[in-house]
Amino acid sequence: MLNFLRGAGTAGLKGIMPVRDNYYIRPLLTVRRSEIERYCVEMNLSFRNDSSNLKPVYLRNRVRMELIPLLKNEYNPGLTASLLRLGEICREEDGYLEEQAVKAYRSAGQNDGNGVIKLSLARLYEMPKAVLRRVVRLAWRDLTGSERDLSFTHTKAVLDLLDNEITGLRASLPAGIVAIRSYTTLDLYVERKKQELSPYIYPLRVPGLTWIPELGLAVRASLTTIEDAPEPSFLPVTEALLDFDKLPPQIFVRRRLEGDFFCPYGRKSTEKLKDFLIKQKVPRAERDYLPLICTPEEIIWIGGIRVGEKWKIESDTAKILHLELVRGAPGYQES
Repeated sequence: MLNFLRGAGTAGLKGIMPVRDNYYIRPLLTVRRSEIERYCVEMNLSFRNDSSNLKPVYLRNRVRMELIPLLKNEYNPGLTASLLRLGEICREEDGYLEEQAVKAYRSAGQNDGNGVIKLSLARLYEMPKAVLRRVVRLAWRDLTGSERDLSFTHTKAVLDLLDNEITGLRASLPAGIVAIRSYTTLDLYVERKKQELSPYIYPLRVPGLTWIPELGLAVRASLTTIEDAPEPSFLPVTEALLDFDKLPPQIFVRRRLEGDFFCPYGRKSTEKLKDFLIKQKVPRAERDYLPLICTPEEIIWIGGIRVGEKWKIESDTAKILHLELVRGAPGYQES
């Protein structure tokens, strides 16, 4: 009833779940108070009343003590049964919509490994609004790890970005999350402090894990053979396969610098890194946060974007360097 007064959707109207997260179980949820009291009397069990439940200063108490009796007496004597039936219907419909939203989210969403979730605008425009709202909420929960939900107002602010074709528009969400309309995606990420990222450069550990504190992530490097390597076409953008024998003895990870050039996979000529990132429609605010795997002279891999042509694996490749971006570097130890 409280959620109805607040204008909630099916997620709110379904009420408290009998079982949540396969951990919280409420076996007495559908048992009426009068039945519990009668059972206690029959079994000679004592119980306590919470005196705060009788104080009309709380909204929940006024609803229970004033509004519900009024509705029963004046409008619907079977209100309790009606509310239980409404909750059951909403639970079933909410469960179905959530299943559809999870499928839609998986088809439209991609985590780039840098704490950014990108939702395809083309896929979002195909979704019914009832599913679209839930997809936005799923992305927000993925980033925050929260079990709470976005309010209708916050969700609408994100959907409003889809009604405007101007790139760069943004909506601020709880927990420091920002939603920005990009060229072909709706991007959600934790807003970084407005400060310039300092230049950094670290030798890449091969094999091993190289921690990049400036980005809050690491690069995991491992060696494998072409027979044991994963299928390149199935790799996420956060991973890359390189011909190890083409690489110099030392390679590094660093941020982009003024004057960087890059020869992307599938091309024979180099171009300015800035121009390449613009063509790839990488938002300006994200460009400095891309880890670059480099030789002293050339860019090998733009983490999360593209491998360089010179370092691609070929039919005669013997040893492969497998690189992965790892958020938070679990288990990392400074040597």
